[in-house]
Amino acid sequence: MVEGTGFWLNNSLGELDLLTKGLSGLAPGRRLASNMAPTIARRHSDGAVLAIGSPGASRITTAIAQVLANFAGRDMNLADAVEHPRLHVELGADQGTIACEPGLPVSPMQGLKPRPFDAPSMYFGGVQAVFGSPRDGLHGIADARRGGSVASA
Repeated sequence: MVEGTGFWLNNSLGELDLLTKGLSGLAPGRRLASNMAPTIARRHSDGAVLAIGSPGASRITTAIAQVLANFAGRDMNLADAVEHPRLHVELGADQGTIACEPGLPVSPMQGLKPRPFDAPSMYFGGVQAVFGSPRDGLHGIADARRGGSVASA
């Protein structure tokens, strides 16, 4: 728990890809590295706020980055940005892969081999987001890749 905040930290034990020296390479008392990236952003022009996060181990940051790029950079609405097909690059010892969902044209490049999925998959994370603005009110989005749903009042 972060002292004085009430926030409980993830133990990060499922993110072994970040521990290049294994669990024994971590000094006693040191916090484990984590891919967790819960994000809160505020638009100054009108005070709109976006809170976004995702489970997904090594795919957390790519899932969030792609949704943010679609929402803010491509002007998609939040639901479309979350549901849009995703990809993820994995670098292996011998060869890397570009895992991708249907709808994204991916071809081999720079030693990376395409790994196409037949359907949207929770492999690519499960982005959850809440957006609120004075003009549009409050909207929650739950990624169908993880069977998400949203409760509203």
